Amino acid sequence: AIPLLPRALALADAGYTTGGGAANGRYLADIVHFADTVAGDLREVLLDPQTSGGLCIVVSPDKVGELQTALQAQNAGTVAVIGE
Repeated sequence: AIPLLPRALALADAGYTTGGGAANGRYLADIVHFADTVAGDLREVLLDPQTSGGLCIVVSPDKVGELQTALQAQNAGTVAVIGE
């Protein structure tokens, strides 16, 4: 459900990754866990800090709908639930 830039996966798969993404992976290793089905290229893209304003917010499951409504009311751009 995560919106991606065109060709982001193909570029990551070809080895075009960032040091910042690798640093994020090391920093978050104890608290961010990917399912075995998440491919390496997608992991690289998800950890890459070059999102130009992207934001990941953690909220309790019972508050998801309320947060989505509030963000959409503020024209926050793309709003997507991406994990748990």
